[in-house]
Amino acid sequence: DCSMLSLDNIGHTAFGVDFDAVRGNKSPFVDATLGIVKCSTERFFNPLLIIPAFWFFSSNKREFMEHLKTLDHYGEESVKNRREILASGKEQKQRFFLDILLTTTDDKGNGLTPSEIRDEVNTFLFEGHDTVSNSLMWTLYHLSCNPDVQQKLVDELIAVVGDKEVPLLEEIAKLEYLNMVVKESHRLSPPVPSV
Repeated sequence: DCSMLSLDNIGHTAFGVDFDAVRGNKSPFVDATLGIVKCSTERFFNPLLIIPAFWFFSSNKREFMEHLKTLDHYGEESVKNRREILASGKEQKQRFFLDILLTTTDDKGNGLTPSEIRDEVNTFLFEGHDTVSNSLMWTLYHLSCNPDVQQKLVDELIAVVGDKEVPLLEEIAKLEYLNMVVKESHRLSPPVPSV
């Protein structure tokens, strides 16, 4: 499922967290993310729930707030764990988006507050996974409708990456046709059609 794959990718690359969602591991974060999507969709399609007074007293709001509480807790725990790793002084093989949030300061030396970092983590994970999964889904759809393009992309992948399971960063930069395919897919079916 594209949604689970994008959760795993964003969790790992941005925060150093492995949800293992693709394999069906239902972590509290994954469950809460899916729950918020469900509640938001229900609210969007139910005319009564769009009215704040109706929504305020609805079971939809109670469920939404419970999922949000889980996301906040998870965000706070992720920040705490990563802060401890950075404070240990051990050399890190990989730097994550969260590391940048934790170490960046303004010109007065002030960093983000814990609640600001938690909110950034939640926004990045929640909104990022949705956008990435939509992009991936539409790109795969367009590739399935265009077998000639699909074959040309496979040929490029074989030529540049070979039979390796994971390409090197330098190899990814050389995948020009893949870049064009993704851009064309975004043009035809934007992952965020309106803002």
